[in-house]
Amino acid sequence: MTGNLGRSGQPEANNTGFDKQLHGGVLERYIGETWSAENQGWKTMMDRYRKVMALLANPRLLIFNMKGNPTDYKTFRYGFASALMDDAYFDFSNGTGGPLYKPGVVWFDEYDRAGTADTKWLGTAVDAPPTSPWKDGVYRRRFKNGMALVNPRGNGNRTVTIEPGYKRFLGKQARGSQQREPATSITLQDRDGILLVKN
Repeated sequence: MTGNLGRSGQPEANNTGFDKQLHGGVLERYIGETWSAENQGWKTMMDRYRKVMALLANPRLLIFNMKGNPTDYKTFRYGFASALMDDAYFDFSNGTGGPLYKPGVVWFDEYDRAGTADTKWLGTAVDAPPTSPWKDGVYRRRFKNGMALVNPRGNGNRTVTIEPGYKRFLGKQARGSQQREPATSITLQDRDGILLVKN
């Protein structure tokens, strides 16, 4: 059984009625609307995300949905990397006008490394979902074949040094942020994210 759980993580919500009663649901428009959870701060959004995950019964099939412009790759990376800080699936809604949910799927390089891998390329998580910043306010989560970094809204631009063994991948969309060279120093703008490939 699933449900629309977008308001369930809010402090005023009474969640006892569905604690371990639902197996999944949708965190609708957590980014991208005037009423989105992210507008109250990235930490608030993530606290609600984790709260809802904890309320679900296995197999916990939660969808983290955001609305955005499909050519705004920076904001997409921010939303996708935020979703990867826990175990929900990610869904992107085209917010460029017209129907609320348009037919078709908006595809991004990060889903399949610009067509060079399948959609499971990142692999299973090595780290537990982080509840505190890794470095300089930036959050990170490592996976079997890569790493996700997210710089929360309001944290300013940040440059962080990571251990050797990771690289950017060359995509077809945001080519300036997707270079093949080994990555040791990563600069993230405010409200930004990135996925790196493990060598």
